[in-house]
Amino acid sequence: MAVYRGKQGHLGYLLTATIILCYCITPTAATARSYTQYEHFFPAWEHLIQDQLRDNCTKQLNDYRNRSNTDQGAGYNVIGCVLETMPEYRKAELASAAVILGFAPTVLQLLSASYLDTAVLAYRRPGLAFLLSMSSSGVRPLTATDYDDFIATAGTDPFHTNFGKSQSVWAPTIVSILEYTIASGAVANNAYLAYQLSVWAVCTFSSQQDYLPAMWTAAALVIHLVGYLAARLRISVGGRGGSGENNNRGTLWHRLWAELTPTPWQTRFEVKKNDRHNG
Repeated sequence: MAVYRGKQGHLGYLLTATIILCYCITPTAATARSYTQYEHFFPAWEHLIQDQLRDNCTKQLNDYRNRSNTDQGAGYNVIGCVLETMPEYRKAELASAAVILGFAPTVLQLLSASYLDTAVLAYRRPGLAFLLSMSSSGVRPLTATDYDDFIATAGTDPFHTNFGKSQSVWAPTIVSILEYTIASGAVANNAYLAYQLSVWAVCTFSSQQDYLPAMWTAAALVIHLVGYLAARLRISVGGRGGSGENNNRGTLWHRLWAELTPTPWQTRFEVKKNDRHNG
């Protein structure tokens, strides 16, 4: 009964946060155009575009920055002026960069973790899994057999550490600190890159909005969270916490221990297929 109430509490918090988020993001705020772009650019193009804006596109830029001007096409006027006054070889550079950057989302997806990876990690270390989800710029798609393959692999011999002593205190502590440090740095780097792409760059297909790159980044986190819920329905896990405690009576201490202890120093992770939620 306590577990059921606990789950209801978590779902209540998620529902409340969703309602507040949907209330704050009104259609008017979502469709309002940006006034903060064309002030900074990436270093390689900073002086080139700033010179063009100052010498040739002053009128269009002032119209764009005028907050009383609600014209959604003000950003397109600035882009059109820059392209009209740009030398042809610079336009060729932009076209080449657009082709290369067009492959970036696909490459990021293939190099990123799948939601199954972060979901399984979240069973024992939800804090680290959440950081890794926030640091991900994409989500690797799964195939039809990935769940079954993972369950079959998890049923083999457990992974053991190949460095340090099994009862060592310093080795897992150092590894855990490094994990959280690197994951936190990756989150900060991902957030900063999202900011740069939102403010320092312009989406030519929607120049009036500056939040699209940040939305792409946030979408990866949402996919990981939904994937975790899907994994809870597809697989069941035993042996959490590494001390053999009953899953329904896990204490805060055991959860904290499992969160801060690297996986190689924990007990075997027992994964089974959950057939109750299969069609």
